Amino acid sequence: MTERAPLRYFAACNSEDGFRSFYHRVFAEDLSHRYIIKGGPGTGKSTLMRRAARRAKERGYEVEEIYCSSDPHSLDGVILHRGSECIAILDGTAPHVTEMELPGARDEILYVGDFWSTAALKAQRYTLDARGREKAECYAVFYRYLRAAGQCERNMEAEIAPILDHTKIRDTVSRLLSHDPIGKGFSEKVMLTSSVGMRGRFRYGTFEDASDTVYAIRDFGGTAYRFFDELCRMARQRHMRTWVSYDPLIPSHVDGICFPDTRICFVRADLPPCGEESKEKAVRRISMRRFVGPLGDASAEGIREARRCRDHMLLAACKTAERIRELHFSMETAYGAAMDFDAMEKYTDVWLARILP
Repeated sequence: MTERAPLRYFAACNSEDGFRSFYHRVFAEDLSHRYIIKGGPGTGKSTLMRRAARRAKERGYEVEEIYCSSDPHSLDGVILHRGSECIAILDGTAPHVTEMELPGARDEILYVGDFWSTAALKAQRYTLDARGREKAECYAVFYRYLRAAGQCERNMEAEIAPILDHTKIRDTVSRLLSHDPIGKGFSEKVMLTSSVGMRGRFRYGTFEDASDTVYAIRDFGGTAYRFFDELCRMARQRHMRTWVSYDPLIPSHVDGICFPDTRICFVRADLPPCGEESKEKAVRRISMRRFVGPLGDASAEGIREARRCRDHMLLAACKTAERIRELHFSMETAYGAAMDFDAMEKYTDVWLARILP
């Protein structure tokens, strides 16, 4: 039996409305245990979770890896499944602060601050404070650019909305799903596959990797989410188990759907997956332009201008995020220098042996 690769996705996003967390939905499963890690940047939280994921895979667990929406190379959490057992280990620090709800009965805190030198960090206090303040100011600029990009996206859709053929969308979705069997019960698992952050615009190919049939939806004027909305509606009607990704820019809009039982997915075509390359698969392409009626010259120019403005705002946001990245990594370096990682590794060995014997 082939080992299933870990599911990779985000549980939060940087959006037009600021930071948006889906932690309450991603970590809403019936968990056996939930371990919440507290500590500063660069203190080994992500490394600890990677070690837990590796050990869990060696012991036959299925692993979900949840990444940081600002830095997709850093873990925010892992979910480990084996039979009826479900364990979550997650970063409970800002901006996705998580506290214990069932102390001891389900939840435990891991405080990595036990392994840092308070004296070393106090010596860096004013430097860390200055970098933290600048980082917060950069984030404020970053979110203003994203808010502007979101407004441009909405302006495009406003031009197209009166001539968008919803009946044609509904008929197309119905035809595409008509050959799939009725499911055993509708469920929606939130798995954001794309982000905007320190690495620019980023998307995991998680849905493609879990599918045999891939449909790529090419957006036209911000209307792609209407196609995904119809897929969600049809999935409810047909009682299908569903994985759903939300657009990081406008998180009320769906930007990807996977039906894991039938191994079919629908993704946005305008942002190819990053990181490890997905296996080569035949992709069936659907353009949203086919669902739009004739455009007048003024509307067409308005759409082009809004698209140019949106792309410019996203580029400006990503450039601002580069400075955020520099500040964040400099803070990680300061905290890392104050850590006793040897002592932390020994503690982690004992802890992992206890939770994953």
